[in-house]
Amino acid sequence: MGNVKQFFSFSLFTISLTINSCSQVTNNNSAALASFEATTPCDDVSRSLLHIPSTDKCTMMKWALTLLTPTTYELIYTYGMDTAGTRGFSEGAITKKQSGKWTKSKYKTTEIYTLTADNVPSLSFRKLNENVRHLLDTNKNLMVGNGAWSYTLNRINPVKLSSNGTNSQKVEETFFTDSMVFEGRLP
Repeated sequence: MGNVKQFFSFSLFTISLTINSCSQVTNNNSAALASFEATTPCDDVSRSLLHIPSTDKCTMMKWALTLLTPTTYELIYTYGMDTAGTRGFSEGAITKKQSGKWTKSKYKTTEIYTLTADNVPSLSFRKLNENVRHLLDTNKNLMVGNGAWSYTLNRINPVKLSSNGTNSQKVEETFFTDSMVFEGRLP
């Protein structure tokens, strides 16, 4: 009988410990305002923005950006050579973590999110809507990807947008005088 009481006491202790541990994880995650992810090219501009050495072999990057409350962020990015025919990396991919402060500002008619950390250049993203952020170059222009990858970060858990909320930011009118060609891939 004593062994049964010890077993149940230990079991209740273990369950209590597990519940407390899980609630702490939930509380930490609740501080996240939004999480975004993307697969982007690893070109000269993105290398300079993230201080990736030119000697590191890199064709692709995967981003995981979490905006935390009140104004902190965490960016985890992995870069390296892609494996042909897959969405993964070949051996030797490098993962780095960056954290710091984020601010929101207006530039022309759009919202800009700027990430600032110690000892690295700041990163800026244009808010296209609640679910989409697009990386900007140092001149506040949208980064241009290629047929395989763009610089668009998508919200991991998208929020439902109203029918006219697809483009929540006013798009500046542009008049084209030449023909344009676009390329891309779809899942």
